[in-house]
Amino acid sequence: MGPLKSKELSESLKCIIKNIQRTSFSNEIRYLEKGIPLPNSCKLLNLHPFLDDSGLFRVGGRLRNFPIPRNQKHPMIIPTNYNFTYTVNNHFHILYLHTCAEATLANIRNSFWIPSARNVVRKILRTASPVERLVLKVRSN
Repeated sequence: MGPLKSKELSESLKCIIKNIQRTSFSNEIRYLEKGIPLPNSCKLLNLHPFLDDSGLFRVGGRLRNFPIPRNQKHPMIIPTNYNFTYTVNNHFHILYLHTCAEATLANIRNSFWIPSARNVVRKILRTASPVERLVLKVRSN
């Protein structure tokens, strides 16, 4: 027993995200597992998604050979309307001292890709307390 190790926390986060992805993006993941191209009607098609070695659904693209951390090159895709997504947004908003929507979004995108993320972040910031809104207003000026 004892305190959790960094690797254990990382693995548990991956497990949670994988379960959420399998629930929300089951059709897309099934296509990718079978090696079938995503249909043109898929809203995530322009992200060039792929499954990594751990089975996580990630954003693909041209940054494959760029020398930045893997999570920044290929962020994990999480669904827009899911409690975990709101928890992630709140976490980054508070972690970075109640930053504005654009800064919160930039910090989130270092690890996660949320379709329509800007709207989700704005919604959370609209529900912020009056003091938080005042701080955000002062910082943006």
